[in-house]
Amino acid sequence: MKVFYIDPQSYNNLSVYDYHLLTHVSGHEVVYYGNQLYQCDPMRGVRQKLVFGYSTKKRAWQKALSYSMSMLRILLDVMRERPDVVHVQWLRLWHLDYTFGWLLHRMGIRLVFTAHNVLPHNPKPQDAVRYRRYYQLADAIIVHSERTKQEMVTELQVEADKIWVIFHGILGDGVVSAEAMKRCEELEAKLGIQVGDIVFSCLGIQDTYKGIDLVVKVWGETAALRENPRLHLLLVGRNKNVDFSSLEGCGNVFVLDEMISDVDFDAYLLLSSVTLLPYKKISQSGVLFTALSRGVPVLVSDVGGLTEPLQYAHVGWNLGEPTAEHLQSALLRLAQGKEEVDCVRRATEEFERIRKIYSWESIGEQTSKLYACVRTLEKRRSL
Repeated sequence: MKVFYIDPQSYNNLSVYDYHLLTHVSGHEVVYYGNQLYQCDPMRGVRQKLVFGYSTKKRAWQKALSYSMSMLRILLDVMRERPDVVHVQWLRLWHLDYTFGWLLHRMGIRLVFTAHNVLPHNPKPQDAVRYRRYYQLADAIIVHSERTKQEMVTELQVEADKIWVIFHGILGDGVVSAEAMKRCEELEAKLGIQVGDIVFSCLGIQDTYKGIDLVVKVWGETAALRENPRLHLLLVGRNKNVDFSSLEGCGNVFVLDEMISDVDFDAYLLLSSVTLLPYKKISQSGVLFTALSRGVPVLVSDVGGLTEPLQYAHVGWNLGEPTAEHLQSALLRLAQGKEEVDCVRRATEEFERIRKIYSWESIGEQTSKLYACVRTLEKRRSL
């Protein structure tokens, strides 16, 4: 079978996701259409075409034009090569992406879509209708947790039998580079972090859907957190829509509003006693699985599949519903429980268990099986 795998956003963690997944897909001929910012190694046995360049454009119309030209190039390849399955990872321009899927339908080509979230992080009013229509168009939909499947069925009335629950895998092998270790030491000295301090971190894009605004509110309003010199809060990554002004004057808070390199990301993770993931809405998080791959404990909200790893191993804590009250209670408990935090940080067997459960070998095998199953469908579902 020939599979066209399309990921317009294949850079940073998303390129790592694609690399690990496709290197473990077997039994199929895969053509990979990715972003020109893809930074992983070439994948053995995978034909690679980095056709998406919209990410480097500055103006919205330039991005739209570039993306449209990339999708047209892929469509021409579809018409020439007639793949059995097209697997799409993300939607960028809904009308164009829907039309592309509809054309696949007309050509009898199966469409697989990975719904990393039921709806976009900050959905527009029309998104529910649009995504429901796209989900109806797809022959199979991959989600990363059972909870996301149930949300998709109940909220958008998607047929349950077309939804496959396939875990999001661990991002990384747990090995930290010497360069990241050195950078960690530099940052530790720069930020005044001492042995025995507790470091909380929020890494990656800083956005309200991630609950970063809750972290800011709780830290700024809780004297036991903001005035404790043995505690540190790192808010590192490009800020989209979070107001940090209430943290001005907090000597134990470090804010870096910019994109950071992979080496720096690893260094800030190594500095972290606990990574904070108080998401308000999410299916699954790449930051979560990057932290777990590095053996860093996590504090997660009970949304999507964030708490699933905690069912298999004690690698962090569940704060429950993402509210300021719950987050405050959890942070104060951890701030006063240095021994407990250190115990989880040293639990190498627990983190190794997670790496095995969320192994890419299993995920690749399940994805390969999905491709084979969706191709054998007798007919397309009606739209």
